[in-house]
Amino acid sequence: MTHRAETIMTTIVNGLTGLATTGQRVYRGRFDNIPALPALSVFMGRESQVETQSFNVMRRELEVEIQITVQGLYNLETSINQIRAEVYAALMADVTQGRSFIINTTWREDTAPEFSPEQDQGIARVVMTWAILYSHSLTSAES
Repeated sequence: MTHRAETIMTTIVNGLTGLATTGQRVYRGRFDNIPALPALSVFMGRESQVETQSFNVMRRELEVEIQITVQGLYNLETSINQIRAEVYAALMADVTQGRSFIINTTWREDTAPEFSPEQDQGIARVVMTWAILYSHSLTSAES
């Protein structure tokens, strides 16, 4: 079996694949050089115990970070905002992400855009932070 955090990460990547703006360009992990833009990079943030419930169930909160990277000469913030809207709609369409052990999905924050000049076009990045509340048994993080 797989740790539930891994299942959550795979579920988020799959749920964001196919957006109108980024299409199939959804990557797992942190990347500086992405081959084609715009793109999303999905990576784990911190994780913490929320509470231990009766019936031997633990609740955890996993932060999932989604980096939006765009490139262009103009309107980089406009492009980022369009992608932010699509990511938000995709993740909030089902706050359980279609998984019985996910209790809720909550948006936390977005960083300020970071801009870096490239040879002929600029690149901008924003990181969206999401909290995924989930449960598992006290004896295994896999079930």
